[in-house]
Amino acid sequence: MEGTTPRDPPGVEETAYGFKKRLEFVAAALARRSTRRTNLHVLDVGCGTGNLLAAPLARMGYQVTGIDVHEESIRYAREQHRDIPTLTFDHRSIEDYPAESFDVVICSEVLEHVNDPKAFVCELKRLLRQGGTLVVTVPNGYGPFEVQSWIWRNLVESNRAYAAMRRVRARFRRNTSGAAFLNADSGHVNFFTRGALESLVADAGFRIEDFRARTIVCGVLFAPLFVVPGTTWANARFADRLPTWTVSGWMLVATVTR
Repeated sequence: MEGTTPRDPPGVEETAYGFKKRLEFVAAALARRSTRRTNLHVLDVGCGTGNLLAAPLARMGYQVTGIDVHEESIRYAREQHRDIPTLTFDHRSIEDYPAESFDVVICSEVLEHVNDPKAFVCELKRLLRQGGTLVVTVPNGYGPFEVQSWIWRNLVESNRAYAAMRRVRARFRRNTSGAAFLNADSGHVNFFTRGALESLVADAGFRIEDFRARTIVCGVLFAPLFVVPGTTWANARFADRLPTWTVSGWMLVATVTR
């Protein structure tokens, strides 16, 4: 188990956003942390519905707690994944937990949403036991995803007709089983460069052990590119061969040093 990637969990397929690649990255980090998965306590901060990280990791045998400040997401997650005995969901914030409560903290697609990322990462460190592991994923603040997101927000979402259509669609939404999150109104307030992200983590008392690109492009404007079979796989795998400043998102693993 140690140093390897576990078998692909059911229900997680590769997408333009690199969901499968992210799960493999996180699972490999957990596998390196411990060979006894049942004794590894994992916190997934900003877990959303739990579909793409918390639940698959718990099904692998890890003790996982997913937390989110969005009450609807937690309510859905509890209902959807109530059959997993090693998984707990809480409508809580990180400040509610005592120090050194977890072996691993996952902070995936969260730092771009918080007002004070430095204080937030320091709180994550407080939750980790000595030698604990932090896994972070964020968008490249100046990469293809954020560029297309700016275009989408300012040229499409700002249109009144689109806003009305979105409200109607949300009202009549029936199936959320594949959704990663239900809080669609949480926008980005931080836009990281690689250097800024690495400094943020290092200044909080972590040593970065692994850093990878996630996907080349993603987002609604790039969606037509992925109707061709194999393009989602290539988008994720070939991202590792490009300069990191050109890709849409990053993933890193860091260890507590002080």
